[in-house]
Amino acid sequence: MTSPRAPFRWRLIFLLPPEARQALAAVRGAEVAVYDSGKRQAAPVSVQQFAAADRAMSARGWERLVGVKEPQQLVVIYVPKNPRSDQEIAFCLAVLDRSQLVVVAARTDGQALLEIAMSFAASPVVRRP
Repeated sequence: MTSPRAPFRWRLIFLLPPEARQALAAVRGAEVAVYDSGKRQAAPVSVQQFAAADRAMSARGWERLVGVKEPQQLVVIYVPKNPRSDQEIAFCLAVLDRSQLVVVAARTDGQALLEIAMSFAASPVVRRP
């Protein structure tokens, strides 16, 4: 049985630019979690929070690929230390904004993402065997 919102979602997909539709098609699986502490974070995001996140993810076999720190926000992207395959890219994205933490874990088709990235490249990209 389809949800009453399913037709709306399908229409929305067709309104996206082609590149966004390609990126969505590359997703093989995803999980999203949103946490809210219920209180506004008074203190700015600290370097210690970065370090604690890195230690926790490293213990689970992940390493930080990207990290951005603003006074009230923290954005990090982690990838597996030992990827299972070249064909599937896994990543974990976390965004801390005041009292909310959003975590996204996804698996994507690596080849499809490479093709999207190459379509935006200003110069030819050399593939490694």
